[in-house]
Amino acid sequence: MNVILVSFPRTQEVRNNKETIPVGILYIASYLQKKGHNPIIIDFSILHIPDNISPPEFFADVIEKEIHLKRPGLIGLNCFDSMKFLWVRETAKILYNTYPEIPISTGGLHPTYFAYDILNNCPEISYICLGEGEETMAELASSLQVNDIDNIKKIDALALRERSKIIINSRNFFSLNLDDYGIPLWNLIQLENYYSDHSSYWNPKNQNINLVVPILSSRGCPFSCSFCSVKKFMGGKLRLRSPKLVVDEIELLYNRYRQRYFEFIDDNLTVNRNHVLNICQEILNRGLDIQFSLTNGIYLGNIQEEVVEALSKAGCVMVKLPIEHGNDYIREHVIGKKVSRKNIQEASKLCKKYDIFTFGLFIMGFPEETTSTLEDTIQLMKELKLDMNYVANLIPFPETDLYFRAETGGCLISTYSSNDFWKGDIQFNADNHNEFYIKPYAMSIEDLIKYREKFNSMKYYSERAKRINNIIN
Repeated sequence: MNVILVSFPRTQEVRNNKETIPVGILYIASYLQKKGHNPIIIDFSILHIPDNISPPEFFADVIEKEIHLKRPGLIGLNCFDSMKFLWVRETAKILYNTYPEIPISTGGLHPTYFAYDILNNCPEISYICLGEGEETMAELASSLQVNDIDNIKKIDALALRERSKIIINSRNFFSLNLDDYGIPLWNLIQLENYYSDHSSYWNPKNQNINLVVPILSSRGCPFSCSFCSVKKFMGGKLRLRSPKLVVDEIELLYNRYRQRYFEFIDDNLTVNRNHVLNICQEILNRGLDIQFSLTNGIYLGNIQEEVVEALSKAGCVMVKLPIEHGNDYIREHVIGKKVSRKNIQEASKLCKKYDIFTFGLFIMGFPEETTSTLEDTIQLMKELKLDMNYVANLIPFPETDLYFRAETGGCLISTYSSNDFWKGDIQFNADNHNEFYIKPYAMSIEDLIKYREKFNSMKYYSERAKRINNIIN
């Protein structure tokens, strides 16, 4: 069966947008192909939308051309987060009106959390894959191919509509054998389409960086940070790809596509010591002259010098440190991140010892925030002297412990109703530092804005960070 897989840009950036490679649907494509299907990928983040047409009309026109050529039996509209659902819904409406016989599925964080509401309100969407989608999409395509409706009703981690009844098949398991999903089908996209300026990246090898290629070596997170919504999507157990297969993928991209800079997008690459050590050794054994970063950081709770040294030797040049907060109580009890100040100091020290560019990740604006707790974050930044510091305004993502606590405590600033979250028209933007979504119990918005300005001034901290970002003192 031909299956069209579609990736959308975020709503606010739709006409001026080049996102990272949609590696999630490349994995789904790989597994579909393994099961005998023919995946076709359309990524709208790299296509220019003319000014004389609305984005959904443009999306539908492009997809309709593929429908005429490929005659698909299933269309999958990827919706990783809420900022893409508006395009998913509006595009699905147009396609449904023209091709009601072709079922449309969606999946990602947003549809997983709001499956019932979406199916109850969007007749244009037939199926929702809950959580990671490889096996669900493949079984759905195989069942549709032979018109096995009875089996579709039983597919694990699938939500569907049967006449007026909505069926939610909860996920019974997360696959422990990630190698079974194979290597993403990189040949289905043109990497050149994603090239952009990376002159502000730390590049000690002076390689030509025109692309940062995402690599995933594990899934799942065993931790429970109060602001995070990923655990429900990927599960609470750390699941690993084999180091050999991970480096097979890197080597493929290195030799066939001439790529030299990679980023590990694992939530917790270094939690399993042997896993990361074996990946590093595989890279060295194959003589791959690469650079890479850890975009979601390292696990700060138990970082060891052996691991940092191995990462550095294998080509790690930048690490993000998910510190979250400078106040111990907020970090350990409000967030639930069991990472001590000593852990943070040791990780910073080790990264500096091996000359790894450090990027601190912090959050401001918790309900329990005070001027004193924010001063603690400032003092920790001054103490650590990391290369860069990124402080995000706290976002109360739906279905998180943080959201429910803020709602109960009356801290939410906006007047939106949680009953409307499924619509996707409530836009949370982590990069918009001018907007706050929560008012702390003991702080004014004016005070938050003052600290926001202080944190902005501390973003580029080291001289080398200022130099590569063209910051003049």
